[in-house]
Amino acid sequence: EHCDYPPSSKMDFNHTNSNKTRKRSFEEELEYITKVSDTRYRIDIGFVPNMNVPAEVVVNPKLEELLLEELRNACDGDGGGGGFIPALKQVANVAALPGIVKASLAMPDVHSGYGFCIG
Repeated sequence: EHCDYPPSSKMDFNHTNSNKTRKRSFEEELEYITKVSDTRYRIDIGFVPNMNVPAEVVVNPKLEELLLEELRNACDGDGGGGGFIPALKQVANVAALPGIVKASLAMPDVHSGYGFCIG
């Protein structure tokens, strides 16, 4: 029911070691994701560490269901997913790259890749 991720600005920093990871629940992850329209989501800075810009994802109903299910499964898992990173996390990771301007964008064919999402 939780995802391993370092603390962000929306979390409590009252721990002695700032490098510790804290498991965020699916519901906590959703606090960073806003449905802007029927076909678009925005992922706010802080969803993953070091994001420079927000991320935006263009979806249809089937893809919306798949992306959220993928994130939920990653949060519910015990970390034994063999390094699998959900596409929503991957598009947010791209938003942390140096030099990115305005937003990281994912189109309606988005799916998880090896490190970065495809689409």
